[in-house]
Formats: sequence, C-alpha cells, structure tokens
Amino acid sequence: MKPFDKGISIDPKDILPVLKEMDSGTRIVISEAPPGAGKTFLTAFCVANAVDRREPVLVVANSYEQAYGLCDKIHALFPTITPIVYANKRRRSLDFKRAFECGFSFAVDFNDVEQAVKAGRPLVAVLRKLTVNQLKRPNAETNELLFRWMLIDEAWQMADADFAIIANLAEGFVLVGDRGQIPPIVKSDISRWKAEKDAPYRPAPEVLLSRPHLQALIAERPMTVSRRLPQRSAEIIQRIFYPRLPFTGSLAPRRLFAGAVVDPHDNSGAVIAGCADAPPAFIPVHVPGVGRANGSDVEALNAMGALADDLMKSKILVDGSRPLEERDIVLLVSRNQERRHLTTILRHHPGITIATANKFQGAERAISIVLHPLSGKTQTTAFDSDAGRLCVMLSRHTHACFVIYRDGIQEMLERSIPNAPRALGDSIDYAFAGWKANLDFARWLRESSL
Repeated sequence: MKPFDKGISIDPKDILPVLKEMDSGTRIVISEAPPGAGKTFLTAFCVANAVDRREPVLVVANSYEQAYGLCDKIHALFPTITPIVYANKRRRSLDFKRAFECGFSFAVDFNDVEQAVKAGRPLVAVLRKLTVNQLKRPNAETNELLFRWMLIDEAWQMADADFAIIANLAEGFVLVGDRGQIPPIVKSDISRWKAEKDAPYRPAPEVLLSRPHLQALIAERPMTVSRRLPQRSAEIIQRIFYPRLPFTGSLAPRRLFAGAVVDPHDNSGAVIAGCADAPPAFIPVHVPGVGRANGSDVEALNAMGALADDLMKSKILVDGSRPLEERDIVLLVSRNQERRHLTTILRHHPGITIATANKFQGAERAISIVLHPLSGKTQTTAFDSDAGRLCVMLSRHTHACFVIYRDGIQEMLERSIPNAPRALGDSIDYAFAGWKANLDFARWLRESSL
C-alpha cells in the first residue's frame, strides 16, 4: 500500500494520521476536510489499509454515482483490490448499466455479502440501500456485526438518525466529510429537536462530537490542504466558510492561456482575466439591470451560456499543454428550472456539464461558471442564502471560477438581516450564518469589481 509515488496530488500528512488511528484501534476517527482535500483518496487508502490487515471493511456513500466513483478510485490506486457493490437485484437492469460497463460486481443479499467478506473484498453500499434493506442473516431478527471498519464518505451529509440505523454493522468507524457544504436533506418536521445538539437530523459527525461519553473513543484528524482550489481561492473560501478549519490551497502552477479571444458577447474582459498571469480568486461577470424577484433570471442564464460559448471559441490552453474541452467546464445554478434552460441553450455543447449545486457536490472541473444564488433578488429566502450551497458553487474549480451576478446583492442583504424563528438553547443560528457568509462574499465581490 505505497502509491504515494504515483504523482498523487494529495499530501501524505493528511492521510497517515488517519491510518495510524486505524492501526492503533481507535473506535471513531473523524476527518473534517475542506473542499477538494482529497476525501476520496483518503477513503481509498483507508480501504487498502483495512484489506492489508485482513479486516472486513464497508464503505458507505450517499448515492450510486458516489459509490461508483469510490470503486473507480480504490481500484485505480490499488489494482489488486476489487470492491463489490451492495445492490438491489430487482432494479439491476435500470440503475446499474454504467456499473456493468465498468466491470463492477454486486452483492444482492446477505449470502453474497458474507462471501465478499470471506474473500477479503471491500463492500461499497449506498446509505439508503442499507437503511431500507438491512444486512441480516435469513430468518434472523437482528443485524449481524459483519465489518471491522465502516468508512463513511461525505459524512456531514449523513443525518445521525441514519447513522444510528447502520452503526451496528461495524466495530470501528472513519467519518470523512466537509462541514461547510450542504447538510443532510430532511423532509420531516424537526421543530421538536431544534434545541438539541444531538438531534437526529443533525450531521452524524457533529452529533458524535457533542456527546461527552464518546469523547474518549474519538480521534479528530482534519485534512489541511485543498488539492483542488488554487491558493488565491482557498484564502477566500477558508475565511468566509471555514473560520475554524485552517487549510491552504494548492500551490501547483495552474494556468489558462488564451489564444484568439473571440468577443461576440463582450466577454473578452472576463476571458482575459481568467487567463491572466495572476488571475483573481473569483472572476466577477456583471449583468446589467435588476433581474426578477421570482422565477428564473433568463438574461443572467443567457449570459452564462454566452460566456461558456466564448470560452470554447477562445482557443484556451489548460496549463499550456492541451486545448480546453467541453468536459472542462461546469455551469452551476441553484434550481432545476435554471438547469433546464441552460441545457436548452447549450445543446450545441453536449459535453459541458450543467448542474445544480446539490447534485454537483463532491465533483470538480477546471472552470466553473456560477450564477450567484441571490443575483437579481429583491428579498432573500433560507434556500437562496444557504451558506453550504454558495460554498459548493464557489469551490468546484481547479483553475478559474466565473461568478455571474447583478448589482444589489450587498444592499439587499444589509436591509434584510434575518430574524428567523430559533428554539431556545439552539447553539447554531443557521439563518444568520447563511446571511453572514453571503454578505462577506458580496462585499468581496464588490471590492474586486471596483
């Protein structure tokens, strides 16, 4: 298990402390990470460490796309390890076409899982599959302890209630995730638990850290370097969204080089800024006018599409070595109706990714084009001002992030100080945190645009 010599752009000092905790038998290891720290790399190394020690290991993901990405990464770094996916047999033909094409094999019942464990193969499962269809021996009333280790990827997206359901499947746990991004989505009424630090809807790592009787069992080993974000962007992201998690960005010399800048939509200034020797942390792209209070801001969306089109026409070289391709660009919005509009106007660029922040969390591209969630708004909502959503949108790029916005964001926030209902004793004011993060970035955006 020595793939550090493969040119992997992740600092071993963010991996080795976690592996040492596993080797020493620590019951719960929590690794908080900034965006782009290499959480999937860390999970892959933890899997290899468990396999080396012949300790059964279960990896829990939040979606099948995430699960397949983990399988790809584990097998790419450690070719002798072939994970097996815990799947639903009845839906194989519909949901697992990609998995079959990639050569993944499946466990569909307890016997398959037991065979995988005996063969020393790591099992990768989706959280919802485990909570709905528990791993039980046929005719058994309770779940069986099958695994020495449970590795939870994107752990801050897992509610404590879900963690409680699956915790009896393993002896030890490694929770890897990002506190600053979109929290677990809970559709039920949570008002009765609002004042409780260990409420079932809160992220599992947050609840574990709040319980005094567990502190002797927990080791915190945070990741300290974002391999994705350039240092210029990491400085802004860390200050606004992660004040309690010191980290640095990548110092790798990443550059975009413009060839012939095409200017049919007056985007030459933005393209040139993104290809400068010392580009800004984020590149503001101003859209004149006030937008609309409700619904989609079609003009701003069209501006996003025009910028993507101009980037493709500008003969940009990535790091001076290869032409910019459609697969290097993502357009990020808040709502599905905005995504659908962009998909229509950019149908001549099928390789460009168009996604909502919720769906694209955990992924990255060389260039991101972001529609500010509050652009054109005359009033804010909890959804639009959520700090995690803005953080996701601003932290997907390795080279450049263009922010599409209209005037008035800072003024709207300053006259709309949140006064959301808050339970007595609730330690976190999420409405205020979102308002403050958006205001801090709006102020930076204005200063950088002057």
